[in-house]
Amino acid sequence: SPPMNILDAELTGRGLRIAGTEEVFPVPESLSSAGTAGRRVTVGVRPEALRLVTPDATGIRLTAFVEVMELTGPELVTTARIGEQRITACLSPRTSLEPGSAQVFCFDEAALHLFDPDSGRSLRAV
Repeated sequence: SPPMNILDAELTGRGLRIAGTEEVFPVPESLSSAGTAGRRVTVGVRPEALRLVTPDATGIRLTAFVEVMELTGPELVTTARIGEQRITACLSPRTSLEPGSAQVFCFDEAALHLFDPDSGRSLRAV
């Protein structure tokens, strides 16, 4: 299966901003001790945790531009771009997407991992 998505980001007064974008989402309570505004972090989200937003979807949302889709049989492996960074999502094989289209992906707060970009250590509260 595809490796974990790793994105450069920064903590802000409003939440977590994905580097090179205006995408900002709230920092979950479990990660509130990760640092103060201005701290660089690495965001990790597993591809199988990402799903397309539906009217009843909850969780953290990210807008990304679809680049490549590969039907592997049990899943549609989709690569999309957020700014200059890429994410991979494992979606249902019946998902219909167009290359170049903007899609809103979401994932549960529990699927968000933050790491120190220098040491690689997890910033999750213990």
